[in-house]
Amino acid sequence: MVKFSLKRMVFAIAMTCIATGALAQVNLGDVPREIKFEDASIETFGHLTMTVTDSVVFNTENRSYDTLRAITNMEWFTDPGTAKMRTQARDEAKGGNNRSDFMDGQSSSWSDMYWFRFFYPSINANGEPITLSALAAFPDEDPEYINNVIIGCHVTITSNKEAPSEYYLTGSSLTDVGMLMWHASSGSTFHKPESNPLYYNLVILPDYEGYGLTKNLPHPYLYQELTARQVVDATRYGIALYQNSPVIAEYRHPFRPGWKTASVGYSQGGSVAMATHRFIEQNGLDDELHFAGSVCGDGPYDPIAHVRYYIRENGGLLNMPVVLPLILKGMLDSNPYMREHKMEDYLVKSFIDTGIVQWIVDKNDPGKEKTTDDITDALDALYENGQFLDVLLDDGKAYIYRLMTPEVYAYFSNNDNFNSLPTTRGVCEDLHLALESNNLTKGWTPTHPVKLWHYRSDTVVPYDNATSANTNLSPQCSLYTAGDNIIDPQWDHVGGGRVFYTGLNVGSAENEMLEQILQ
Repeated sequence: MVKFSLKRMVFAIAMTCIATGALAQVNLGDVPREIKFEDASIETFGHLTMTVTDSVVFNTENRSYDTLRAITNMEWFTDPGTAKMRTQARDEAKGGNNRSDFMDGQSSSWSDMYWFRFFYPSINANGEPITLSALAAFPDEDPEYINNVIIGCHVTITSNKEAPSEYYLTGSSLTDVGMLMWHASSGSTFHKPESNPLYYNLVILPDYEGYGLTKNLPHPYLYQELTARQVVDATRYGIALYQNSPVIAEYRHPFRPGWKTASVGYSQGGSVAMATHRFIEQNGLDDELHFAGSVCGDGPYDPIAHVRYYIRENGGLLNMPVVLPLILKGMLDSNPYMREHKMEDYLVKSFIDTGIVQWIVDKNDPGKEKTTDDITDALDALYENGQFLDVLLDDGKAYIYRLMTPEVYAYFSNNDNFNSLPTTRGVCEDLHLALESNNLTKGWTPTHPVKLWHYRSDTVVPYDNATSANTNLSPQCSLYTAGDNIIDPQWDHVGGGRVFYTGLNVGSAENEMLEQILQ
């Protein structure tokens, strides 16, 4: 009786929302108008030295030399005073402001910043209180002001060691978190002017639920409204802690008059940045956060278009098969349309038996956790060992029609099923409703700029997402398209992310678009 009532209630909510072009999930509770910094806490405070290397490489496509930027080292310290003395001594030895090393074909520069890991209150998918974790960074360059606040939304991860607040434990520098933290620094050997909005910022990087402090919980993958609410809570408490916490009192700088906030991300982070943008506007937090807009790269904004691309294009080939169980697991764990179903309703047994779902579950086990690259390699190893050949290909790839159950594949292959929302319930219909409930391209009209960037040849997060968003979110939305070949076509989605954040000739798309909305 309880299940029946819940099902009827959710379905009724869905049907009343059809006319608006957006589906509701659950009531996430009222957003508090005021917060107290004492309700959050700084758990760890430290210092970071980040080294960035610019390398000159020959681009065989256009027969010219390009400069590529990469973070090559991060030195984390949990004692900010000792670290400060160390960096001052280093700078004096290097000759004051000369913060660089040069060698054949490349130059390295470093920048210093403070960071803190903090815990803050939010809510979970059931509208219940939960405490989450986040990382924040701010400059150690003695600027007059903090220029802006950057809300950094991280990419899809499948291991807890990749969570932003865990970085100081691993020293990692190889993902988007490092590039987002760079906005807290001076940004260059040649010391950018303090007025440049790309530098001297407070950067806030929330762990999504299921990572960091909540690593023992499932991650509600692509539950856009919930993740946006949690990211906004992190932003508000992160700002409040920065401005008021006695822990960092002697290190902080005031915000400049007219400071702004922008949300930024790539891949899953791109969709979270857009969802955060929507949440801020729809909950009247624009003025409090001085919100300026969002910069979104290659994000899954339209889940229906996303899944149907996998079926329709590229011969049904999935270059990153883990995306499919990630989407399904996120929906099964948190979406009310999906709570009566199980993974076996959607994926064939052979694919589940590879262990791929368990690899996602093992994200909090240091001995078993796997990154997305690790999972791809593990699938490839199974293929090389002659295992699961009915579902796997080499290089960890797979055809979607081998992975989905025949019923689900047939439903999502039928164009007629997508002329309107389903009016009945079932395995396929509920997935349809769950995906549509996380469609960011419907049900709102942005009042602040949405800057989209998308790699046209992305087969992991297809270009259809960008065209859907650009069409439905105008006039504030603008789309910047990367060409069909970015240095190496094998880079695909991951390569697109590298170019989004680092660019060619040290001019990235993320920098350019972010500067436009923060000026």
